[in-house]
Amino acid sequence: MIDLAKADESDKNMWLRRGKLSLYAIVAAGVGFLVGLYIVAPMMPKTAAYVPDAVKKMETDVVGFTNPENGEVLLPVKLTEDSEEVDKGLKNVGSKAWENTYLLFDQGDVTTWGEDFDVSKIKASLSFAAMNGEGEVVGIKEAKVGDEEIEIESDHRWVLIMETGAMNEFGIKAGSKLMTNTLPG
Repeated sequence: MIDLAKADESDKNMWLRRGKLSLYAIVAAGVGFLVGLYIVAPMMPKTAAYVPDAVKKMETDVVGFTNPENGEVLLPVKLTEDSEEVDKGLKNVGSKAWENTYLLFDQGDVTTWGEDFDVSKIKASLSFAAMNGEGEVVGIKEAKVGDEEIEIESDHRWVLIMETGAMNEFGIKAGSKLMTNTLPG
């Protein structure tokens, strides 16, 4: 004769064991999924509006430019003296973010050497305006997506980096002048 009470008890224990194992499997799968996201997320493509932390942390200020034909224009720029920050920004700023992200790189003094910028990973075509020690734009170079690097010749102090076409919109061209009195410090 079969004891139904014992059979029910063993079935109950069996279902509890199966339930625990299922719960452990679900928790392990969830943890595995989160660890996978943590590992894979940095490798995922950023959105077109992405601005990296290196650029976000740069000081933002409003600087002015003059042009005899267009008068004065004030621009909100991200200021840096660190070439590594410029490199990080060039590699990671999304193509849409360049529509209103302007970088002003201050070398601290007029260079006596050329400056090469790695543009191999830019996501938008960019213009680089080199300015001498008085702030006058002495040349503008264009970098297209797919270019490897861009060289700015010697004898410059500042480099303004903007999406191609933006300098035209603001009237910045050779002969325009950075209003150095608008720079911080």
